[in-house]
Amino acid sequence: MRYVFSEDRFGIVVTFNDIITKGNKEIIPIYVEQARIGDARQPFNYAEATLPECAFTRSYGFSPSELDDLQSYILNNADLIYDYAREQAGTPATPSTKF
Repeated sequence: MRYVFSEDRFGIVVTFNDIITKGNKEIIPIYVEQARIGDARQPFNYAEATLPECAFTRSYGFSPSELDDLQSYILNNADLIYDYAREQAGTPATPSTKF
């Protein structure tokens, strides 16, 4: 299930999936999207990472400095994202939390 964490004034949306446990490590997939106006071939900038490392594994359209800013933002909010993900575990999704 994908949940919205934040959206800024530039239309950058940060979402996360449920926690995945690998061994004794909790991993959360993170997705960042931004609509691109006027580009039907590639309508979104996107980036994918996982917490706790937050190293982007895939991205398109974001500059290196934008990716650095996004990485800082996600890492600065990692505790809050983990808290939200733990709250969502076991809570049925409602239309307002579904992305």
